[in-house]
Amino acid sequence: MAFRDIAEIIKNNGGGSHAFEKAAQAANAAAAAEPQKAAGYFLLGWEAMEFVNVFERMPVSQDAARAAQERLADHAAALDAAGDAPEAVLEALNAMVATYLAPR
Repeated sequence: MAFRDIAEIIKNNGGGSHAFEKAAQAANAAAAAEPQKAAGYFLLGWEAMEFVNVFERMPVSQDAARAAQERLADHAAALDAAGDAPEAVLEALNAMVATYLAPR
């Protein structure tokens, strides 16, 4: 599985809370199946579940859902682009965390 496959789950399932939840479940399963890529899958899964936790019981605008979907897809693409190069993977992971911690 490629990291971008997690983003595709959201796209292919309508981009709402249920799609993000499916993506989080798939990311967690991938983390368990591919321990060498577990940190990346874990962060993608966490990002997807954060969306679910925030918007599960309230309406979400299409703009907010689209922005979250694009951010996750960008993170997945960065992880895929890093390949197996440890320094590039660490750089991608650090960039993801920095994005999560940045004020919105």
